[in-house]
Amino acid sequence: CTETLGRGQPRADAAKYMSASGMSDELQRELRAVHAPESSPAQRLEATRTLERFKQGAGSRVVELYALACDAGQDDLVRHFALHTLVELARDDSQRGIGVREQLKGLSLRLIEEMSTRADTKVFARSLSVRLVVELCLREWPQRWPDLFTYLWRMGAENARAATLVLTCMTTLADDVREYAADALPEVRRAELSKGLEAICAEAAAFAQRGAVQALGALSGGDTAGVAQEVVRPAADLLRASAKMLVAMCDPLQASACLELELDAMCGALLAVPTPIACAPSEAGGESEDVRACACDLLLALCTRKAARAAIEHADVLVTRCWDATSGALACQAVAASLGCPTEVLEYVFHKSLAEALAGMAHALLARFHAAVAHAGPGCAAVQALSPRMAAAADALAEFSRHPSPHVGASSHAFWQALLRSDQAREDARLGMRARCEALLRLALVKAQGSAGDAASAPFAQLECADEDEEVEAWARQRAAVAQWVSTAVHKQT
Repeated sequence: CTETLGRGQPRADAAKYMSASGMSDELQRELRAVHAPESSPAQRLEATRTLERFKQGAGSRVVELYALACDAGQDDLVRHFALHTLVELARDDSQRGIGVREQLKGLSLRLIEEMSTRADTKVFARSLSVRLVVELCLREWPQRWPDLFTYLWRMGAENARAATLVLTCMTTLADDVREYAADALPEVRRAELSKGLEAICAEAAAFAQRGAVQALGALSGGDTAGVAQEVVRPAADLLRASAKMLVAMCDPLQASACLELELDAMCGALLAVPTPIACAPSEAGGESEDVRACACDLLLALCTRKAARAAIEHADVLVTRCWDATSGALACQAVAASLGCPTEVLEYVFHKSLAEALAGMAHALLARFHAAVAHAGPGCAAVQALSPRMAAAADALAEFSRHPSPHVGASSHAFWQALLRSDQAREDARLGMRARCEALLRLALVKAQGSAGDAASAPFAQLECADEDEEVEAWARQRAAVAQWVSTAVHKQT
């Protein structure tokens, strides 16, 4: 046999070489040569060429690559190389005719299942395992892989780690279908995938909602002091993954399905998660998003999603229920404690996301208020239900508009401009627009005097990691927005 990694003389011990352990030793030597600082340019170039030649024949070594990828005790460089090579094989259309893709489909699911059984899986291993499934999905599902998600839903029901990986696969696929360039994903293929996603979106949303409910139940101890870390981290990962998947699938999901699944109540519960749990590090290590910020993204997606004419009524109910759930969360102890620590790094990220979500909900309520007035008059039941909610949303948003950082209040500028311009709002006594206008003018005076050198805003500039020029631009945008408030308010009052 003349099998060789690509360098030197043919190897006679092919059976040993083709085993995962033999391959690992050879790959480790070449990868060390590429990455070692002491390697000469010539050594590094030769090792790189050797690895590229290996990749060209990797289609015959899929099982061995899978074994290296699964081995948690394997050298990280070798493991990363094996996973990356499998992903490249999935992308290679020339492999379809020789059965490599069929082999990869089975092994990719086994790989995800293997990753879900261990808590020590590295970030790169999880992300590349997900990437492998998604790359195969983009090329094979649903026509040549119809039972994929049936298998994934079943696997995801086994534990929180498995559910997180399944939801991450779903989110990544939906994002790729939406964002891929036309040359990477032809329009015909994009249409097929979009239709497939639309067909399973309700089932996917139900899976995500169940996962979030189970994770919240596991965290019922209240904070990290009351719940073991081996429970907190996978549960927090599952909450993040559930919210992100629902955001990714929000557009094709019917408003009636959102109401049936009570996604509004789920968001309210996520907002009320205590900071130590919401910001718990990912089980796989690396940076992790705030669970509460993920909930804010979902609230914003639910309130700003497009609705078909036949589903307008359900969409209106969804917006009001989202505000009611948010209002309840704002009154809870955990959120109140968070709002009392505005300069904490972890809290600031949440506050900024919450301000954006409140601005989106306030805009949505105002739009529905205008539609109800135009359709049934200012005294109709819909207007009477919307007015107090819109007033409460405006009050909550006003608190964030007073924030010393220009970045937190920026999301509210467009809403205040729209509210001040609204003749219907000015005529509704429940909104108290005269008093609200006076309060906004006083706030405008304070904000117009602000600058990037303000002592009160200095901690937030550091939290934004903004340089001096970026801070100056943020303050300039705020002053321009405030000038519009004043102009609109004066014009409407006179």
